[in-house]
Order: sequence, then C-alpha cells, then structure tokens
Amino acid sequence: MTATYTGDVKRVVVTINGVEHTGGTVSNGNVTFFIGNKIVSKNDTVNITAYDAYNQKLQEKIVTLKDISDNTSGTITPNLFLAGQDSDITATYTGDVKSIKVTINNQVYIGGTLSNGNASFWIGDKITSSGDEVFISAYDLNGKKLDEKPVEIKNINGDIHPDEYTVRKDTVLTANVTNAVRSVKVVINGVDYVGGTISGGRLSFWIGDKIKDSKDTVRIYAYDKNGRELDNKAVVLKDLTPEVGTLTPSVFSLKTSSVRGAYTGEGRSLRLTVNGTALQQGGTVSGGTFSYYVGLRDKIRSKTDVVQIELLDRYGLVMDTKNLTIID
Repeated sequence: MTATYTGDVKRVVVTINGVEHTGGTVSNGNVTFFIGNKIVSKNDTVNITAYDAYNQKLQEKIVTLKDISDNTSGTITPNLFLAGQDSDITATYTGDVKSIKVTINNQVYIGGTLSNGNASFWIGDKITSSGDEVFISAYDLNGKKLDEKPVEIKNINGDIHPDEYTVRKDTVLTANVTNAVRSVKVVINGVDYVGGTISGGRLSFWIGDKIKDSKDTVRIYAYDKNGRELDNKAVVLKDLTPEVGTLTPSVFSLKTSSVRGAYTGEGRSLRLTVNGTALQQGGTVSGGTFSYYVGLRDKIRSKTDVVQIELLDRYGLVMDTKNLTIID
C-alpha cells in the first residue's frame, strides 16, 4: 500500500477489517506498507493512521479499494459458422480478454485458445443446424464477463430448396426445408408475400396466378423462430409444355357442316383458322374422335379456302396442327 504525507508523520498503522498492522516505510513524504494477501476483497474495510514521534495520532483515512477487474474491458467478434462444414468457432477479440466460453442451446462449454487477438474453440459436431442458438462470451483474468455475442450459423447445404414451378399450371410453391425454418417470405418481381404452411420438412405456399411468366423473378426467404434470415433461394420457373397428342382430320366436304376427324392424347378442344382468321375455340373432343361445327358453306365456303385445325390440351396449348383438305 502506498500513500503520501505532510508534516510531522513518523510512522503509520494500517487497520484491515479491525486488525491493526504496524510497519511500513515513511520517508520524504511517501509511505510504503507491504500488505501481501491480507486484503482479499474490495469490500474489506481498510484505514491508514498517521502518528508523530510522540505517538500522537495526527490523521486517519479510509483506503479506497478497487478490484483489478474494475478497469478491465474487451470485446469479442465471432465469425460466421457453417454447420455441416466447420468444427471450430473462430472469433477476434480486443482488450483484456483472457478466456472464452461457448453456449450452445443453453449448454455451456469451457475451453478454446486465445492468441494475438484471435480466438478458436473446437466444437466438433455439437452445432448441427442454423436454428441452434450459439453465444460466445469473453472474460478477463479474474473471470469477469467483458462481452458476449451471438454466433451467426449458416447451414452449408442451405435451409430451403424450392421445387421447380411450372407457369400456367402450378398455383402452389413447394420446397424442402430444414427443421430450423419456421416462416418464409416469397418475393415476386419485387413484391413481398408472407404465409405458407410448413409441415414434415415441406413448405406449401399458395401463389395463385401471381406468377405469370417464366421470366418473372421469384425468390423465397427462410426465417428461424426469432425471425432471423437463414437462407434464400431463387425459384426456377419453367414454361408449361403441351400434352402429347396427334390430330388426323377427315376430308371436309362443302356439302357438310362439321369438320370431323380422330385424335390421340389428352386433347380437350379445337381451334380452326380459316384464311388467317381464328375461329372460337371449342368443338367436341371425346373418345378419340372430334367434330367442329362450321355451318353449311358458312365458315368454310370454298375448296380453295386455307383451313388449319389445332388440337388443344386442358391448358389451351397446341398439341398438334394439321391442314384441312376440302372437296366439293
């Protein structure tokens, strides 16, 4: 313990928690008193008393005590951890950091190495999901916590894997998700939509007719229970392809009023084009045969007319196209 004095001070007495200790060196305005380990806490009561040569008390003062940790400080900044790839949590630190602890889903682990501002803590396979809650804490030499930060976890394989979406056919976005995913957001051409149902590792999100073209931009975002973004992926859009089928029109006589023929596949309707003008989609398509009413010399009036007939599937896509042969 050290102190300064003025006047006729010749000796000092130090009292620690009611126990007096004599000794010390008093010289040239300075006092030095070896205490060793007698003061163990900043909550101890310590006084120093000054006496003159005649053993008369000149003054008594309370000694202010501070813990060594009162003046320590430091920070820790963890790096991204890739679940499924990394086995060590790494971080950088500053200040008086002397030890670290890692907490994984409320389980505390002690260890790690610190060197030149870099920390490393081997964790093995204890972190398995981006939904795990992981914190790293920094302590000084006396165990005072200086800082604590959450560790950002990413799944190396991703947390959401959207299925392909077929435009004009599908109305529901689907995806595989990890158990860390609790909610999603779908962004279509810059517009956000929230909702969907997650069950058994599968996402189902009704989208209706909001996706209109395979050139639309669609991205799906996955969030954990705390609303933290885990992953985001673009949805692959593909155009609808026609059902497979063929069309075999019969020869059309101007003495009849319906175009007839045979078809294969899942045809649902017909469309005729006469001399470049498309007629209304319709006709009767059933059991491998078809007919389309054109009237008697109404829509088709001459054997020189150019008539095309198209077989359409349930989505209105053209399965096959044939030219119609016309006779008197």
